[in-house]
Amino acid sequence: MEGSTGLDAIIKQKGLKIKIYSDIDKAFLDMKNKGIEGVVCDSPVAGNYTVLKDEYKGKFIISGMPFTKEDYGSLLRRATRSFSTR
Repeated sequence: MEGSTGLDAIIKQKGLKIKIYSDIDKAFLDMKNKGIEGVVCDSPVAGNYTVLKDEYKGKFIISGMPFTKEDYGSLLRRATRSFSTR
């Protein structure tokens, strides 16, 4: 994805043909249609596409270890009590 730390890390690898997407959905669709061989994205995003999205279940695997360390956060509206009190 444009402007991602994943792109910053993978671009340093030699011998790879890199195609940059502005939308992760387009990257996964292109991989499903055999236009590319892999997608670099955050681990939670990879899990979402490989486990939760019916159109991609069983089509992809998550390979290797993460090659960057990322911190994640969640933001909620102040009035969203049911989630924030768990």
